Order: sequence, then C-alpha cells, then structure tokens
Amino acid sequence: MQAAALSALLTEQDQILNRNAFSLERTTHIVDLIETASEQNGHYRSYLREPLNALRSKYDGKYWPSLEQILDVAAREIPEAEFLHRSEEAIVDGRGEAVPDYMRELFDCIETARTSPRKLPANFTLTDACLATLATVSLDLKDVVTADRVKTLRHRLNKEGFPGAWATPRRTSPQPSAAGGEGSKM
Repeated sequence: MQAAALSALLTEQDQILNRNAFSLERTTHIVDLIETASEQNGHYRSYLREPLNALRSKYDGKYWPSLEQILDVAAREIPEAEFLHRSEEAIVDGRGEAVPDYMRELFDCIETARTSPRKLPANFTLTDACLATLATVSLDLKDVVTADRVKTLRHRLNKEGFPGAWATPRRTSPQPSAAGGEGSKM
C-alpha cells in the first residue's frame, strides 16, 4: 500500500513539474537507484556495475522502467511463502504447541547431520537449557520453554522412536585402573 501511495505521489509530482517552469533534482533512472542502493555491495561493484552502466549508455530512458512503474509493480505484488516441509508449517501455525514438533524436527536434523559426509563431532550434545533457549528464540515464543519441559519432551520423543542426538544421557564407561586390570585388588 505504501508503494502505491508513493507511486501516485511521484506521478503527481511529475505532472506538476511538466506544467510549470521549474525543475527538481532527484534520482530518476533505475540504474542510479541501483547504484545508490548497492554502494556497500562488493558483488555489485565487482560484477554488475560496469555491464549495467554499459546498458544504460546503450539504451536511453524510453527502454527503462520509471521509478513510478517499479513502485506500481511492487505495490501489486503479493508475496507467497511456501513451506518446504509440513513440519515447518506446523511449527509456524502452532507456535507454543509446536515445541514437540520443533524438537522432533531438530533431533531429526541433528541425526542427519551426524550421518552426513560432514559429520558433527561424535560427542556433540546440547544441554536441555540450551535446547530450551533455542526453541524459545527460534519459535519466538512469549512463554519461555524450560529445561524441565525439554527434558520431558526428550524422554517422550525417545519413547515414540525419536532418539534424537541426546535423548538418552551418555554413559561414561568405567576407566581401567592404572595397575592395568579392572577391579584389581591390592
């Protein structure tokens, strides 16, 4: 809506300027706008700046869209986002109720990362408190997810067949004694 209003104002400004004997200094060419917007973009400066300026030199203004036309298109465009996985959609739709789904998906992704060619370290784990913070922030929840809730979810998901990356606490194996034998007595 704001783009449409701005476009209408720019069109009205052009009409006023065309009827009267004064001018207004402003950036009107799309390449000038791109140049200004991309001042800090090294990729633009390295790869696009010269070819775009060459095109601008080759084709005069009648071949390029006006700022008003660009704003009109932006105003009419209705972005549509699609989810790649149904589980992600459930997370967004459910928010607070989605913590179990989120954990299920997170554990699945971590297990996938562990078995991928770039493997996570074998001893990689996150604490329940860390998982709680991750869920709270990622899902933008108003109510903070607690470490106890994560622990309960981990155990429930483990029973449902989602062992995740650390659903079962790791056990440390007994260390052999310095004398070389387990349980050797003196």
